[in-house]
Amino acid sequence: MMRHYRWVELAPIPENGVLVHTGLPKTGSTSLQGVLYGKRQQVADLGVLLQSPETWYRGAVMDGRPERQQALRSLQRAVRGHSGRVFITNELLCDASAEQAEQLVRGFGRPTKVLTMVRSFPDLLPSVWQQRVKGGQEIPPSYEEWLRSAIDDASRSSAGFWLRHDLDRVFDAWARAVGEENLVFVVVDRSEPNRSSAAIEQLLGLPAGMLAGTAKGRSKNRSWPYATVEMVRQIQLGSGLDKIQRRQLMKMAKRRMAKEGWVGDPIPIPQWAVDGIRPHAQSFVDLLAGSRATVLGDPAVLCEPTRTPTPHLEPPGEVPMATAVAATTASLKYVQRARKQQRVAPAESQTRPPWYRRVFTVGRA
Repeated sequence: MMRHYRWVELAPIPENGVLVHTGLPKTGSTSLQGVLYGKRQQVADLGVLLQSPETWYRGAVMDGRPERQQALRSLQRAVRGHSGRVFITNELLCDASAEQAEQLVRGFGRPTKVLTMVRSFPDLLPSVWQQRVKGGQEIPPSYEEWLRSAIDDASRSSAGFWLRHDLDRVFDAWARAVGEENLVFVVVDRSEPNRSSAAIEQLLGLPAGMLAGTAKGRSKNRSWPYATVEMVRQIQLGSGLDKIQRRQLMKMAKRRMAKEGWVGDPIPIPQWAVDGIRPHAQSFVDLLAGSRATVLGDPAVLCEPTRTPTPHLEPPGEVPMATAVAATTASLKYVQRARKQQRVAPAESQTRPPWYRRVFTVGRA
């Protein structure tokens, strides 16, 4: 029997309840958190304690380090010390193992629901590759190599994609912590852009429309053109910088390039990648269909791209001069700053960086 999905009215969580938003990454979490933080006083006036990355913790939260454990214990104390509803949002909570999720929820001592947002897996592929390049923590392989690696990873062990998008693992971890019936999955769909915010409003007992729209004064984590992402990847490859230095470089580069605007074609989705990821996505659709979780939206969306796939993957085009100059200027500024801080040896700083010749030729034969 085909299961039909439609919008349903969600009952608010108990007045002393906790709503945990676990992401997933690249499903609109940053924009949602920006709206919430901008309206944190209005939310507080309605008796809801907000614990977002700005108020709680930014960065990895489930890696077992002592400082992370201290942050989690502080979060639990804050929850126990508040008499009303609590909303916790951090997409990195999707990293939690079943044991970690159970330990976290047990420390709240309150009835808890978990909300997870999911989106088209074909759309996720270029978005996640781009985010890893922009983050600078590691240098992923070329787009095509990365795609094939993620799709061919039958065990879903790749840190490049499945680390935070293996819905089977995320489902199991939080179902063990709160029970399947207390899981809410929102299928992100451009046809209903406010579906996620409306679900949160209902669960927290907030006025309808309060969280709709985008955050003011907060830069959106928007997509870059294909050629720009590949240019930045090539700069990182040839820079010889470690991951901390690459992250610092990327912060400077992103600010400078954003001033020039983003010109160029988006990262394409080849048809073979759509065909390859579809069986993985279908397994998640089947998981949700057979569960006791609440699902808002049609899970079939997870299997299909929102943009028309390309027959095959072409090399990226040329980067606009203004974008290339902005990236180069940021790189040179970083070298100057690093030299002052003695992070670059004097002998090395006298030579032209190995990525210099590549900046204006990305995508050319």
